[in-house]
Amino acid sequence: MFAFYENHRENEPFRRMDIQNFHFPNHLHKETEIVCVTSGICILKIEQQEYQLTEGMIAIIFPHCVHSYYSTFDYQATIHLIDSSFLSDYESLLTAYCPKNPIFDSSYEMKNLLAQIKALDSTDDYRQYYLQKALWHLIFAQFIQVFELRKRQSEKLSLTHQILTYIDTHYREPISAADIALAVHSNVYTVSKIFANKIGM
Repeated sequence: MFAFYENHRENEPFRRMDIQNFHFPNHLHKETEIVCVTSGICILKIEQQEYQLTEGMIAIIFPHCVHSYYSTFDYQATIHLIDSSFLSDYESLLTAYCPKNPIFDSSYEMKNLLAQIKALDSTDDYRQYYLQKALWHLIFAQFIQVFELRKRQSEKLSLTHQILTYIDTHYREPISAADIALAVHSNVYTVSKIFANKIGM
């Protein structure tokens, strides 16, 4: 399956979307993504690993991790996208590491914090902005207690990101593996290997 780099607007430090029976192909983006399943069963694939999320479960997808959604079952979920720079205290951790197991059952405290986030509308009111920022910092402090982290292979991530950004920019043009290799200063073998192993194509 093809993966693409998804660009979101720069002026949105966080977004929330309610989804139902959402199918979305392999993609990645610079934001941290939090998925909260509210009913049913959602299949989430993160970096070649498949996870089944049921009601009350949460998944966290760190920036620049290839992931996709699909399900043969009905489900509903809420997706939160948070810009890493918005979580400046955690930015280096989010880019240098990723969770060994990115899913967990939501605690009462986590549900309460997420409910408070949901109750706040996205407005230009600076007071709400700082309240949301404080709540997200509390949520990530709890995430750190739950997750065991592993160091990322930064060179591969960087090259994958470059490849997908190039494709995103030139998708209307005929592109070969040789074109991509030339653009990202690599070779056809490495590009093909990333397509097969990392992107899943």
